[in-house]
Amino acid sequence: ALVTAVSGILGIPGGNGAAFDQNINTVAQTLGRLQGGTGDANVLAAAALAAIALAGGLAAGIRSVWGRLSLASAVVILGVAAAGTQSRGGVIAAAAALIAALVVLRGQRGRVLTIALCVLAAGASWFALNPGAAARLTDFGDQGDGRSELWLIAVRMTADCPVFGVGIGNYRQNASDYVLEPGTLKFVRSIVDRPVVTHNTFLQLLAETGVVGLGLFLALLVVCTGSMLRAATLFELRGERASATFAHCVFVATVALFAAGVFFSAGADYKNWLLLSFGPVLLRIARNPARETP
Repeated sequence: ALVTAVSGILGIPGGNGAAFDQNINTVAQTLGRLQGGTGDANVLAAAALAAIALAGGLAAGIRSVWGRLSLASAVVILGVAAAGTQSRGGVIAAAAALIAALVVLRGQRGRVLTIALCVLAAGASWFALNPGAAARLTDFGDQGDGRSELWLIAVRMTADCPVFGVGIGNYRQNASDYVLEPGTLKFVRSIVDRPVVTHNTFLQLLAETGVVGLGLFLALLVVCTGSMLRAATLFELRGERASATFAHCVFVATVALFAAGVFFSAGADYKNWLLLSFGPVLLRIARNPARETP
């Protein structure tokens, strides 16, 4: 996350390896927005916010002054990058992550607020140097680049095939079948001529796999995030506060990613699955009675 953020800030041309829908990344929609190596500003914002949470978790177990300074520098750079993406979904994800951190890190709220202020100051510095960038965060006239209509198509698909959906990967192929229903659509090109994905992880799963697929996914999400919180509790009972803080911060990072995922389709994003896998692993470590307490 740090490397791709730096590449974006330095203006190094990026690819589209992490962009989940190249069709929507037109020059007009990405002009002036940081994308880094992801090729998608929203993906970079989500990655930067999750990385900030993980940096906070790592700082709890690092005693080296240089190590902590390195992490603090990374947080500032990632904060600048998150602001530079001009992602409205990123703002909502940041708010969700902050609320989650304040709830689960009850005894460390001062540290949480300090990190939040550093990120806010870093973002403010970007907007100070780029005054026009903040306008996008408050202007909703573009209807989220057509997201509301893409979501409407997903709802129509779900109403048509509620149990098992239209099939994995079939949203774009079937979207054009639902544009003739009553109602005005302004972004038909993104549905018919150059079909794009739903731009909502949960709605895409619902449209393509139905209530069965979405239900299984949500169950997995609850189990994995619950494992993170349970592991944090066990670490605290063992007196391992650094490990408990890290487990809590993995939870916060996961909240940031999936909150951002409401605004782009990231069901195939390896970062989501990597963080979810931390839940069972951390719980297994916390439950290991043979492990010595440091």
